[in-house]
Amino acid sequence: MKKPLIAAATVLLNFALAPSLSHAQATGPGPTITCASDSSIFNTGFNGAGGKLSPPAQDAFWEAAAGDASGPGSVTTWTQANVVGNIAPGSWVNSPFGNAEWIARGNGLGDGGGAIVYYRYQFNIDPSVDLATFSLNFDFYIDDYIQQIIVNSSEYKNYVSASSPNGQGGFASGAQLSETLSYGPTAPWVHGANSIVLKSWNNVAPTGLLAQTTTSTTCQPKLSIGKTTSASSPLKPKANVTYTVVATNTGLVAADGAVVADPMPPGISSGAWTCAASNGAVCPAASGVLPLSETIANFPSQGAVTYTIESQVAETPPLTITNTASLTLNTAICTPADCTASVSNAVTLEPIAVTPAPVPALNRWGWVLGIILLSVLGMSRLRKTGK
Repeated sequence: MKKPLIAAATVLLNFALAPSLSHAQATGPGPTITCASDSSIFNTGFNGAGGKLSPPAQDAFWEAAAGDASGPGSVTTWTQANVVGNIAPGSWVNSPFGNAEWIARGNGLGDGGGAIVYYRYQFNIDPSVDLATFSLNFDFYIDDYIQQIIVNSSEYKNYVSASSPNGQGGFASGAQLSETLSYGPTAPWVHGANSIVLKSWNNVAPTGLLAQTTTSTTCQPKLSIGKTTSASSPLKPKANVTYTVVATNTGLVAADGAVVADPMPPGISSGAWTCAASNGAVCPAASGVLPLSETIANFPSQGAVTYTIESQVAETPPLTITNTASLTLNTAICTPADCTASVSNAVTLEPIAVTPAPVPALNRWGWVLGIILLSVLGMSRLRKTGK
């Protein structure tokens, strides 16, 4: 009987590879990966034709070896991992997509309590790949625990802790190990030869690994957005101003589903937009009014959409109007990094003219009445003085 599972979540290995840190390496064993490659090639037990191998068979690229706690340097001989299939039915999960199978060292039954088994996948990244966009999404199921992931001889993460002395992971649905592996000092991916090594620890036999990619692509979309304004001087209340928003797919893969948005900023009372597309991109609509929020269903590599927005300044705007557009797509890499572009314009508020109230002029009868009144007041004063 296997011990109770320790639940974990989905492994998400994002090999975000920054070009500024890359350098050429000699080509090594394993497949050469481009942005057109199907990521299923990273599955354990993949048959290369959309399905999985049936035991007995050897995995085309995954290797396995016994070692000790000191690390993969303790391995004396790597051999191709054997496809053993689900040898613990009712406990081990099956591939949800039918294109991965369990692998092990030997037949999976010979590594008992305390056994440390290493699994290795070697591959090459083609020089045509923009390393900043390279991305693989995995579910890793393990019997029993993963203790360490190593990338190109650098430790990415150690999963052994006081609360998890044997590591983390599991072999049933929902017990996957969760991780995001991004390019950097602990994941130094390069053009040329690369390797992923998993260190596992077993409680009791059997033991095995199921690696399952969850998306078909190997590269992330790469997007850019820019924004300009027609105003070259401070804006005035009720003035017209034109904004231009350009969204571009600068990567090597499609970015279908990206959303271009431009809300109505404070200080703008109205706005209407038109859309123009190029290089295979398709505008969702030819025109509309602010606020703008459009999903680009067809956004191929190097495609672009341009939104021209004719707007009017409000009657009482703030002293500065800032208009921000955004371009969003899950997992995409953006320029600027936050996928937004803004322009700000100062506003000149014209002083309000104040017209003084006119002083009414006295006509002839007005002057006569005034003289009479003054005379009466004067005579009254004389009488009081004479007393």
